[in-house]
Amino acid sequence: MKKLISTLLIFCMLIAAIPFTCYAEETSNTEETFMFDYMELTLDHKTDTLYIGVTDGGKSIMGRHFYYDEYDYFVYDKETKDWIYDFDKKYDQYEKLDEILSQAKKIVIDEGITCISKDFFHDLPNLKEVVLPGSLKEIGEFAFWNCPKLISVYGKNVTKIETGAFARCTSLEYANFPQLTTLYAKKLSLTDEEVWGVEVCWKYPIHEYYVGAFQECTALKNIYIPNLERLGAKTFYKCSNLTKINNNNKLDKLTYIGRTAFYGCKSLKTISLGMVGSLPSGRDPFSDSEMLEGMFGNCTGLNSVDIPCVVYIGDGCFYGCRSLKTINKNNKLFTFKSPYRSKTYLGAYAFAGCKSLKTITLIDVNEIKTGKWNYYKEGTFKYDREAAVGENIIYTKWNPDGYNYQGVKYCGVFENCTNLKTVNLVDTTVVGKRAFLNCSSLQSANITSAKNIGAKAFYNCTKLSSVKTGNNGKSIGNYAFYKCSSLKKFTIPKQVTQIGVRALAKCSKLKTINFRTTAFNTIGLDAFKLINKTPTFNLPKSKVKTYKKLIKPNAPKKARFVGKY
Repeated sequence: MKKLISTLLIFCMLIAAIPFTCYAEETSNTEETFMFDYMELTLDHKTDTLYIGVTDGGKSIMGRHFYYDEYDYFVYDKETKDWIYDFDKKYDQYEKLDEILSQAKKIVIDEGITCISKDFFHDLPNLKEVVLPGSLKEIGEFAFWNCPKLISVYGKNVTKIETGAFARCTSLEYANFPQLTTLYAKKLSLTDEEVWGVEVCWKYPIHEYYVGAFQECTALKNIYIPNLERLGAKTFYKCSNLTKINNNNKLDKLTYIGRTAFYGCKSLKTISLGMVGSLPSGRDPFSDSEMLEGMFGNCTGLNSVDIPCVVYIGDGCFYGCRSLKTINKNNKLFTFKSPYRSKTYLGAYAFAGCKSLKTITLIDVNEIKTGKWNYYKEGTFKYDREAAVGENIIYTKWNPDGYNYQGVKYCGVFENCTNLKTVNLVDTTVVGKRAFLNCSSLQSANITSAKNIGAKAFYNCTKLSSVKTGNNGKSIGNYAFYKCSSLKKFTIPKQVTQIGVRALAKCSKLKTINFRTTAFNTIGLDAFKLINKTPTFNLPKSKVKTYKKLIKPNAPKKARFVGKY
């Protein structure tokens, strides 16, 4: 009897020494199978290929989040086919899942799966290839976020891709989604708590309102999305190598495009958005400037765009597009009359720095706005993304002492368009400050509808020789035509009451100034200084004495004053 008991004890000790887990089993020398909830994951260690299937008729890959609430402590027991409450085991499963996913160089997803839920494959350091099934319809937000070695992706029947799905996949060169209709982007809540008050272990380390599906995929060169209807905010934000979309760079079915979708696409040369009506702008709340980023801002290689239905162009839309030459083939904007918008809109600094643009005609644009924004010391509002994981993020630039505040910057709509030669502002009543500042090649400007011409509107337009003004003008701002050295003749419209400081000073060839107005009462200091030495001022006959008294101290000594009108 004693012998039997001793034998049993030795046997039990041997059994206890054998390692045992409830979640993984060796299926061969090179394969390891892991059960996670209703999913089965098999990793081939020889090729580092991970095969993923769903049991019990499931259709979705989901559940990499680990929530700190009681519901998520349940684990699926394969033998009993039931859910068992076990916090420790569930926590271990999440750790094991992360371990297996991080090893995979290739992932193959089984047919039958229709959805990859949010952030399941995020931050996989070794993933180079993923094989998506033909059954897959939807890829959730941040699904493959920050997989730095992923090279290409093909989803035969995928129709929807959500926020940040492939963002920061910095080696991704090619994407093909022939049935895709929606590239979605939503405003993110990046605090530690989700809508239902559930805390999450992993939180997106991104300090932005929106994150595009392919944002900062800096190696992306080619994407095929011929059926796309909706393009979310920041979709291709800073995809600096993107050159080809649908082989011909046409998005013919697109009806909606979110803010700054193509900002910083420096290699993109052409784009056609035949049905899009609005090109909105936005701003990263943690940037060092409050300047809005435009839809195609800093697309330095962009030379032609086709936007025939656009009635809204946001601030900085084409800011810094130094190669842009052609818009709608004839360089006419806002010719489309939308039933949904009674007024067209041209944002501040929309074309500033477009140094290759030569002509522009604007239809039904009431005002050319001036850009104005605060800027701060570099680095003031930039946070280390990784270090901020787990911290609450507040979208407020609260700076009571103003320690890092640097000042205010301004920019005109066409400022520094140095090759612009002709402008035709058919319906524009307000030509804002700095509108054409430093347009050194500008030769002619039609501003016949303008009531107000802002400060420095045509400052330093050295080749400007023809300016057509109408009968509606009321004011000409400070330095409005300063240093327009080719201007020989200028007509002050009938209703102008004031001319600003040095408004036409240093127009060295200006010899004839026609005053059509009888309401004129204010002239700025040196308004006509350093123009032609012997200019002629043609004045209303009834106002010669009054106007001469106003103008003479601010004009050349040998000026002539003639009662003509």
